[in-house]
Order: sequence, then structure tokens, then C-alpha cells
Amino acid sequence: PKEIVVYWDASASSSRRDINKEINFLKQFISYHNISQLTIVPFNYKLLDTAVFYTENSFNSRWQQYLQNINYDGSTQLGVIDLTAMQADMFLLFSDGNNTYGKSRPKTGTSLVYCVHTSNTANLESLRQVTGSSGGKVIDLNKMTMSTAVAVSSRAENWLLNITSSSG
Repeated sequence: PKEIVVYWDASASSSRRDINKEINFLKQFISYHNISQLTIVPFNYKLLDTAVFYTENSFNSRWQQYLQNINYDGSTQLGVIDLTAMQADMFLLFSDGNNTYGKSRPKTGTSLVYCVHTSNTANLESLRQVTGSSGGKVIDLNKMTMSTAVAVSSRAENWLLNITSSSG
């Protein structure tokens, strides 16, 4: 992937996540894949200001600073996410998956989605529903090394869902 979109949970429950570990994962992922464009969409019960970062001088420090300066507040509504509304090679969702307000299911589409978390109270079923049949996975940074997490998020799983024969 060269262009990725990150949906970043900025709700109050994010205080139970290891934000620095998640930023470190994203930094290693970007470096490993030589990402040229990073779009970050923070959200809580609504979508917050979208920020787009391009590879150039101080690319890493600017997006990291942006994430560290987010005001983590409010409830979580995963249903405000629409993965069909933006063009990207891949989507990453950083969240504990605990929906506390409104619609609990984002609009997923067919794009590759990985859900990344560091929460001991993550709603894994909710996060699995977001990855759906895209080929992505739920990545628990508490249970794997950073290099393993980057490797896992660098390969999609594909499943054969149906075969139709013209001869019956």
C-alpha cells in the first residue's frame, strides 16, 4: 500500500489504550511500506477533523504530534465510519471496539481493513465485524511483537466464498 487511511478512536475510553505503542506500530508500518500519503480521521461519537500527511521533511514527527495532541473525549460511535467514502489502498482502525453511542457498525465495503488495539477490554467481536471478509485481521499489540504485528498487517487473507459453474 502507498496510501492509507487511519480511523483513530478519540473517545474518552481511549485512556485505556497504550497510545504510544499504537503510534509506534503505525510509525513502523509506514516505514516498512514507504507510505506516501497518510490520512488520519479521528472520531468519537462523530467524525472529527481529517488530516492528510504526505511524505516529505518531518513527515513522521508531524503526524505523530497530531495524534498525541488529540483531545480524547466523548463516547464512541463506530457507525460514523464509512470505509466506502474514501479512496485508499488500505484502512487501519485504531480502537478498542467498544461502541457506547448510536450505530455500532461502520459501513465497510470491500476494502482491506485492519483493526489495531492495545486495550485489555477490547470488544474483539466488534473489531472482527469491521475487518469482515476484507482479508484484514484484528491486531492486538499486547499479544505480539511490533515486527510480527507489521508482518501480519502486511499480508491479506483471501477466502474463496463461492464457485459457480456454467455447466452446473
